[in-house]
This record gives sequence, structure tokens and C-alpha cells, in this order.
Amino acid sequence: MEEKKMGKPLFYALIVLILMAVVAWSAYRAGQEKQEEEVSGIQRELDAELGILPGMSDEEIQDRLNRKVAESRLNISMNPTPVFADGKAEGDVRIENIQGNQYGFTVTITVIGTDDSPGAGDYVDQEILKTGLIEPGKYLEAKPLDVDLPQGVYVCIATFTAYSMETDREIGTAGMQIMLTVES
Repeated sequence: MEEKKMGKPLFYALIVLILMAVVAWSAYRAGQEKQEEEVSGIQRELDAELGILPGMSDEEIQDRLNRKVAESRLNISMNPTPVFADGKAEGDVRIENIQGNQYGFTVTITVIGTDDSPGAGDYVDQEILKTGLIEPGKYLEAKPLDVDLPQGVYVCIATFTAYSMETDREIGTAGMQIMLTVES
């Protein structure tokens, strides 16, 4: 009989320990989840539903989709044939970031080919101009080259790198070919 009496308290103690472990684990997980919410500052809305609000017309849905497409586009504008009096002078680059763009951008011009002018071929694959960030609604009429190029005609790629105006994170790139002339 004594063996059975000792077994019952041990059994109950084991049950209590298991319950305490479950409660402790639950409290720990709840604290972790709360801490994760505090770190991100964002809590998911549990009642939100997937899709588009009921009652919207096809036209309203199309307008919303068109706005999204327009927000994701980057309109680029630059003089396709800038001219520089010499390798140190300002040239008429005429870079414009239209008001409708959602992103700021930088422009990098890289030589990809030249005419037969002496020394011009040495600059193929070289970056010759880089702007700072041009915000939407701003433009750059003229700018000197970063490199003193000799006289010649240069085939270049102007690479527009778009950045989020809120985070300064790079969004993407677009490019255009230009024909740059250095007169003397």
C-alpha cells in the first residue's frame, strides 16, 4: 500500500510540472509575439478581406488600375544630341524629370562608340557624366562633362536610375541612346 501512496503524489507533481511548463511556454510565446508587433509597429488587420471593395463600377476599377500603372512608370526626357563647345564647357543636356513622375532619378552617361576623331576611341566604356538626384518637376538645362573629352562625336547611353522619394531606395533603371558632340 505504501508504494501506491507514494506514486500518487509523484504522479500529481509530474502533472503540475507539465502544466507549469505549458503555461510558461504560452506566456513566453505571447511575449515574443507582442515584442515582434512592437518592433515593426504594424499589426495586421484580421478583419480585412482580399479583393476590391464591393459596389465599385468597372470604370472605377479601371481608373484605379490605370493610376497604378502610371505610378510605376518612369518618363525620361533628355536632349538626344547634346553639344559641348569643348571638353570643359557646359553642354545643352536638357534633362527633365516631369512633374508626373513618382520618382527622382540620376543620369549617368557612358560612351559606347565614337567617330574616327583622334583620341576619342580611348573613352569607349567610360562614364563621362553623372548627375545628382533630380526630383520630379525639376530639370537640368546645361552641365559640363566630368571628363575632358577631345573633339569628336560620341555615341552614348544615358542611364536613368530611379529612386523612391520617401526612402531613397533604388527602384529601377531606364536608358536611351544619345549622340554627344564635342566641337573643339
